Amino acid sequence: MLVNRFSSPCVPGRLSGGEGGGAIFHPDIYQFYQTVWAAPGEFGFADLVNSAEDSPGNDDEFFWWDGIHITAAAQRVQSEEIYRLVTPPSVRLEPVSSNPDGTLSIRWSGGGAPFLIQRRADLTADIWEPFGGATENREVTVSTGDPHAFFRVLQLGQ
Repeated sequence: MLVNRFSSPCVPGRLSGGEGGGAIFHPDIYQFYQTVWAAPGEFGFADLVNSAEDSPGNDDEFFWWDGIHITAAAQRVQSEEIYRLVTPPSVRLEPVSSNPDGTLSIRWSGGGAPFLIQRRADLTADIWEPFGGATENREVTVSTGDPHAFFRVLQLGQ
């Protein structure tokens, strides 16, 4: 089949490199639907069998609109799942720790490398300045020479 010829290099649920820096994403919707079918109430559905078109009441409680097409509520749930799959987890800062040499260690988890650390001496200033270059690490050590300094971690990757 023509579809298999073009889809075979792509692993379901993964990004595959495309020409020119693009990517094709093949989410495993079948697996997601199995999750919905196992616990429909957790996704806001009361009826997975009947169609909203033929039934009175709240259309958002139905998965199917007409037996072939899914409802707007099902499309929303599906879209949220795809967004979750292609969006890296947020950067979560861990508590800052003091080192014996007077420096501070800033650590974080989540997010997609590379990261860029930025610094400001004043939160009312307009510009965040780079603190070093991009890094794959999830920790940076900073000097405590400034009485006031603010840092943030930007994720540059996905």
